[in-house]
Formats: sequence, C-alpha cells, structure tokens
Amino acid sequence: MILPSPTPARAAASGAGEGLGQRPWGARGGAPPRPRQGVACRVHRHAAADAARARGLLMLASPAGGGMGVTATAGAKAFSHTFSLALTLAVLTNLTQYTWHKVADKAGTHWQRHGPVWLLAVATPLLCADLMRHCLQDAGIWPAPGSSMYRDDCDEVAGLKGLRCLTLVGWIFSILCTYSGFIMMVTAVVWSANLHGKIHAAWSQISIASGRRTPLPA
Repeated sequence: MILPSPTPARAAASGAGEGLGQRPWGARGGAPPRPRQGVACRVHRHAAADAARARGLLMLASPAGGGMGVTATAGAKAFSHTFSLALTLAVLTNLTQYTWHKVADKAGTHWQRHGPVWLLAVATPLLCADLMRHCLQDAGIWPAPGSSMYRDDCDEVAGLKGLRCLTLVGWIFSILCTYSGFIMMVTAVVWSANLHGKIHAAWSQISIASGRRTPLPA
C-alpha cells in the first residue's frame, strides 16, 4: 500500500516539532492553543462590557428615558409625576407627625413647642404644589397652556436662562411654592432638633478648652 505524501505545511510543522523534541499538534490531538491576548486588548474588552452594563442600568433606572424598555410616553411621565407626588406627600406628612410627637412634652409657649410642626404643615402643600400641577396637567384637568411652566415662544429653557421663559404659573408653583417650602422644611427640622443650640454649646466648649474663658453670648 502506498501512503500519501504529506503536504508541505504538515511536513514543515512536523519537522519543526521533531526538531524541538515535541510531537506536532496534529499527532498529539486537539486544537492548537489560542494566541495570547495582550493586556491592552483585555482591558479594552472589559471596559466595553462595563460600559454596556452601565448603559443598561441607566436606561433601567430612568422611566422618562426608556426605563424597562418603555419610551418617554405620556403614560410614563404621568406615572413618574404621580409616584413623585405620592412619595413626597407620604414623607412630609410622616415627618410632620414625628415632629408633633417629639415636641409634645417640651416646655415653653405654644409657638416655642409647636412652631416646627406648623412650619412643616405649611411646607407640605407648598412642596407638593408643583407636583400636583404636573398631575393635573397629565390628567387633562388643567391642560396646557394654562398650566404650562414655560412660555411657548422660548426655545432655550435649560439652566438659569430658563428663568426668563417662566410663565406666571411657573413662577408661582415652581419657584415660589417650591423654594419657600424647602426653606420652611429646613427651618422646622433645625428648630425641632435644636441644632442651633447644640452648635452654640459645642462652640462654647471649644472656646473654653482653647483658653478663652468667655464663651459666646447666648
């Protein structure tokens, strides 16, 4: 029987393997080893995978930007506004109740004891006013342009330049109600926790420890 002659490539591989004292990959069986990838190639591949996962997480966490495969439809915006209103209302009402129970046993006049509670009671509807405007607009109860925040003749409404494009409704609900509500809420929390008194006492101790015997006046 006449054996077929080896191909030039197989003969060269066989000769190279025999010259090194090893059998060629065809005789040893299995596939040849995969070429090693450089460090830069592996880093680039992992960075690309991390970027893809980050984009997926951002899209999942943003309802208005396509979260869970949902585009920025009117229904998604309405759900976002309604959820924000419900969450804000729940947090503020619970904070008001907690503050009322906390100051109930304190000494002093009615305003000294219940001042933070009254501030939170007023801040709650103020902070929910703009969110309620969005919900009424989404439901069609208070449609645009009567409930619009910006004027229709303005193109750039981002940043500080958007202040020039605010309507009267935008100034009242988005600026006046929101920021006054935040100021009242922060004041009530600081007042209820007696944060200013604690800071004053700590500063007096620091002054005495540093050699100044005269603490700050109360």
